[in-house]
Amino acid sequence: MKNFLVFIFSFLVIIELEAQQNEWNLKINKDGIRVYNLKNDTSKFKSLKVETFLNTSSSDLVAIITDIKNHQEWVYGTKLSYELKKLSEYESYFYKEVRSPLPLANRDLIAHLKISKEQDKSVKIETEAAPHYLKEKEGLVRVPLFKEVWHIIPFTDQLVKVEYFLKVDPGGYVPPVLVNLFATKGPYQSFVNLTSLVKERKRK
Repeated sequence: MKNFLVFIFSFLVIIELEAQQNEWNLKINKDGIRVYNLKNDTSKFKSLKVETFLNTSSSDLVAIITDIKNHQEWVYGTKLSYELKKLSEYESYFYKEVRSPLPLANRDLIAHLKISKEQDKSVKIETEAAPHYLKEKEGLVRVPLFKEVWHIIPFTDQLVKVEYFLKVDPGGYVPPVLVNLFATKGPYQSFVNLTSLVKERKRK
């Protein structure tokens, strides 16, 4: 009995520690968009989470996210973007150049994108950096770490909940102003732009 109680206590302690490690700090709550960072993330760039609702269908939102060549319409800081290789309807590689504040060099990203459909009819889009897929370009800093997950959960045919997770290291020397852009401002503005784009397409 004593050993059993020790086991239960240890189990509860582990659960509590995991809960603390996964505690999210709310940084922005505006326009129906909530931006969080991970409280106990000690890396230079904390993990990020964004939550919002969009008046659109899962398929239409997936179409916008995977329309790589038009990311500059809504993804904050995107100078140009294009698909490198389409492996299937659900998997591809793409290239993106991201503007940095002067006098810093722009960043570029090569990413591997995968789409999966879950049993609950939600859709997951996972993107991860593939920095060695292409040779580095002169004058640009290659992003070494980028992990992005979109979790799109349908409520009705024209209402979805979006849970977005991001972990990124833009590479090279990064002053505090750029840390802030990648940590909260950039993702928040991307979702503001995305909301406007969804509304605009719905009106057409």
